[in-house]
Amino acid sequence: MSNIPPSTLANSELETEVATLSAQLDSAEHRLLQLIGELDRRQRHRDHGLPSLAAWLSWRVGLGPVAAREKVRVAKALWELPHIDAAFARAEVSYSKVRAMTRIATPGNEAKLLHMAKEASAAQLETLCRGVEQVSNQSPDGQSRWVKLRPCKDGMVRIEARLHPDEAALVMRAIDVAAKPDASAEAPESEIGNDASAEARAARPDGLLRIADGWLAGLRPEGRSGGERHQLIVCVRESELHPGGVSAESPAGPVGAESLRRLACDSSVTRVTVDADDSPLDVGRKLRTVSPAMRKALVARDGGCRFPGCTNHRWVDAHHIEHWVDGGQTRRDNLVLLCTAHHRLVHEGGFRLVGSADELRFERPDGTAIIVPSGAPVRGVLPSATAAKAPCMARPDYNWAIGVIRPARVGNHWAPAAAGH
Repeated sequence: MSNIPPSTLANSELETEVATLSAQLDSAEHRLLQLIGELDRRQRHRDHGLPSLAAWLSWRVGLGPVAAREKVRVAKALWELPHIDAAFARAEVSYSKVRAMTRIATPGNEAKLLHMAKEASAAQLETLCRGVEQVSNQSPDGQSRWVKLRPCKDGMVRIEARLHPDEAALVMRAIDVAAKPDASAEAPESEIGNDASAEARAARPDGLLRIADGWLAGLRPEGRSGGERHQLIVCVRESELHPGGVSAESPAGPVGAESLRRLACDSSVTRVTVDADDSPLDVGRKLRTVSPAMRKALVARDGGCRFPGCTNHRWVDAHHIEHWVDGGQTRRDNLVLLCTAHHRLVHEGGFRLVGSADELRFERPDGTAIIVPSGAPVRGVLPSATAAKAPCMARPDYNWAIGVIRPARVGNHWAPAAAGH
């Protein structure tokens, strides 16, 4: 890598160095994706108590959530695309092109895609891949209505619906209204439908969640309140709520002891004491564990889930570091916010919290601490690579290219493209 000041280089030298460094970065990016793919296959993120490798990348490397999920998706796809993977390793195609191709590439069409990628610009290849996606997603089934749940390669989940136009308009209007800060107020027409502003469109996922949460909470448009989440009524012996009170071979009815302890962290509990024959002896008073005021204080202090690497701040539970059945008090220094997934890991997954809320230590099931890394990662020397060939900038025939990648559709069936095209 040259250390000559750019201002002293000739135009041709500037262009050559930019092209060469870009190729070297692509080669290094390929190596990075190889390592990411191996980490994902080993499920290393689970050792840190994180839900996905994308979450680990966001926490450990500092990538944004979207960029992290995209790198994991591309790394997984390259594992099944040897031709594109090899070309990327040689820096013959850029990461931008690889990212576009892996959305539609299969072992059967990757050679054709790769040939087009070497001749097209990144923008042209993006247009081509979007066209193939649109053709591939056309549904051949009449006018049927459906709602489907599809897992994405990046760990997210896609909800797809096929509705009549008036039904779709009704759903979108409800989402846009619920997305407003004051969900009970009517949204103006300018903020509804395809004419909505970018800010209004970005708020639609939150609007959809409010509708679902409001329905489950009793049709309340504002969603779940900051107070009581649910009421837990259990009929168990007092000893069964303490650690070791219920063995793995003899769970407390249909719900294990740790599940009961997790649910009791942030709920109202009515405790029924029973004798050896399971006959009721006494009904204790209702124990309110976390008040709305206390919950607001926790949100102000923690912001969201305190588990290292977790960015969830909406669906969180108040967890007692020392459980109330063990004598722990409902005080600020004994409470911490955990998302639903990490709350389950702490109670049923063997992870532990040690210390007070202000000085908290998270431990894995084997007792090792989860330590938040500090400092920037060490940057090694980039591998050498030749500059990739500049693409042809003539406008491509997108219809022909899509037909080559995706066979033509005949009626309700897909057929191979005509020979010679």
